[in-house]
Amino acid sequence: MELPISIRNILSARITHLMLGMSAETFWGGLDGNIEFEEGIQDRIGELGLTTGAGATRDALHRFGAKKISVITPYPPIGDDNVERFFNDIGFEVKAIRGLASPSATAIARITVPMVMDAIREIDGDDVDAIIQCGTNLSTVDIFPTMEHWLQKPVIPINIACVWHALRACGINDTIVGKGRLLEEF
Repeated sequence: MELPISIRNILSARITHLMLGMSAETFWGGLDGNIEFEEGIQDRIGELGLTTGAGATRDALHRFGAKKISVITPYPPIGDDNVERFFNDIGFEVKAIRGLASPSATAIARITVPMVMDAIREIDGDDVDAIIQCGTNLSTVDIFPTMEHWLQKPVIPINIACVWHALRACGINDTIVGKGRLLEEF
């Protein structure tokens, strides 16, 4: 079977980029904390490119031209405060944030679809340009593309933002249909 050209390029390429599969740490301390965190990682990885949850969601929101956002997280209030601080620091108006207060990192994976949908209903509004989901262990990649159609606005899972960011940083510009507007349009 012939592989698509972008897959062949990935398999034959040398590693040029690192994508971190974590998000809370990338928001901690707002913009200043994010800069310090990313610089610490960059010092360790040298010349490799870097994708973090905070950076990927920022870039995704800029692509959509969003200004006013709402956010759901699996975090307790202290985590939500840091996420909100980060987005405020980089110029977004956070209209609402809803933390699902998971008791542990592993318990995040047990957050149900109805819980996520209730949170989205709670934070959405006519004054919200886009919705972001933080927390890489909280997978919403299966429901958020449908929610984009339902809400008529970008609804961006952090995992999709990270994949999109890393692919584009590596020069892979293929579109992927069915996983949301970010991968389809940008």
